Amino acid sequence: MKLKWQGVEQTLSLLCDPADPTKAGPPACFPGREESRKLLLGNLLFPFTNADFAGLMGIMYWLLAMPFVLWPRWDMGIIIGLIFCGAFVSYTRYQEKADRPVIYLTSLLQGLAHTGAVLGLAHLLPHLDPHLPAFSGTYGFWWLLFTCLVEVGILGGLIGAFIFGLNLLITSLWFDMNHNDAFSAMRLESYKNFLRLRITDDEITVYAIGLKDMPKRSEWIDTHVHQGQPRYKPKTPLRPQLLERVRVVPLHRDTPLA
Repeated sequence: MKLKWQGVEQTLSLLCDPADPTKAGPPACFPGREESRKLLLGNLLFPFTNADFAGLMGIMYWLLAMPFVLWPRWDMGIIIGLIFCGAFVSYTRYQEKADRPVIYLTSLLQGLAHTGAVLGLAHLLPHLDPHLPAFSGTYGFWWLLFTCLVEVGILGGLIGAFIFGLNLLITSLWFDMNHNDAFSAMRLESYKNFLRLRITDDEITVYAIGLKDMPKRSEWIDTHVHQGQPRYKPKTPLRPQLLERVRVVPLHRDTPLA
């Protein structure tokens, strides 16, 4: 990757050996690409790792299913499809800051999948509870409203969140999209990283440090030390690893940016 530093073009590479930037090494990716692909499978558990989002999808499914239950016409299905497709196209374009054809294709497919799920649940509703009262009359309407909320809302939340997670998995794995959402949605407690800076008179060295395994809250010990030492320490020592080292030097120096 090329960039300009103080007006001079420099070259950065992920293939630099952290211990010796003049030598080539494996790509400085943390976690590695193969491990990242395996981690993406965690998006199949999206409904359980993102219960709040699943609840939101359940409410959306309920609100869109109710009109179709009351007026089961083909034009209602088209309206539901337009709402889903428009929402996901807008969301993905905003997230990706681009207008690639694959963004529209994957968003439309996801929207159609949600539409099919809503219509399927709306058709299934009378069979989920054969003892539903007649749909006519005030009490029948409110009972239908409540039953649809409970049955379609719960099932719709699980199905809708699963479809959303599946879309994150597919688009991140094969279409170079939604990487940030796909990994943040899994709420991983591993593979943390941070930067340490070493500043001397005329240069700065930036160290990228990675931690594969992080202690849980219950695995930290209060040392009751207030000065000179860390207040909290993990029961098991951390195992940091150097991911990358970058030296920033003044423009008048001949040493390249590494």
